[in-house]
Amino acid sequence: EEDSVRNWQFLVYLVVRGISRRLRPKSKDQPSEDSAVLLLASFLAGALGKGESQPVLAPAGVGDGEASSHLHATRLRLLHVLLASLQKKTTSISNNVRLAVLQGIVPALKQGISHPYKQVHEESAKALVLALLSGLDSDLLRNLRTWLREQACQLAPAIRDAPKDSSVSTACEGLVYVYIHGLLGRRLRSVALESADLLLAAASADDHELRALASLALGCLGQSPHRSVPALSLGQTMVACCRSLEGEDVNSASRSRRLEAASALLGATALRH
Repeated sequence: EEDSVRNWQFLVYLVVRGISRRLRPKSKDQPSEDSAVLLLASFLAGALGKGESQPVLAPAGVGDGEASSHLHATRLRLLHVLLASLQKKTTSISNNVRLAVLQGIVPALKQGISHPYKQVHEESAKALVLALLSGLDSDLLRNLRTWLREQACQLAPAIRDAPKDSSVSTACEGLVYVYIHGLLGRRLRSVALESADLLLAAASADDHELRALASLALGCLGQSPHRSVPALSLGQTMVACCRSLEGEDVNSASRSRRLEAASALLGATALRH
């Protein structure tokens, strides 16, 4: 039930961040909380952790039914609190443990954003953004950003002709959720700007829900500052968004929707800068 999930979320935060350091049991043999965090992460991921073992989140099965998908989404909601609690660095929790938690759950999150169950791919997208907000300097997060760019390049041409409720449409929707939550958290600005073609293609798709999400992402992108991007490069990117696609029907509805989304993005960016 929803109240029970919220109570568990509060409990996870209380365990990691809410208990005063003066009240925590002190041990000379084990002064850090690394093993406790690993055990908690394993418990939230539904795995049986032992000592220093890495927590592993199993991917949500496609044909496991709604009940199993709901359970996976609930686990993700609890992991959200853990990831947010671990963002604040303390001497009692090492960066190696933070990285171990991310290494155990990121592979399942990358699969989860393409899951057909809406709550699973939305919660997976939130967890991916929280992973990117961890502040760790690691190859894992750099590779994750590269993977997001590659996914956008692959899905941008495929979504134009993809029917509603197709696997391509579902994968695109999960990726758009990543950009929405990332931009609302003032992150992923450069990645989202490089993936503007995907967002414009999604804004002109046949799926009306995907169009609405893409329009929201484009609105967040247009209102985000891009101070690190040279003015000329930013202008060239905006101009490229307004170009017609090769072989595109000039009288098609998708072309009209794409140009409307591009003009909205261009206008919001111009007003912001």
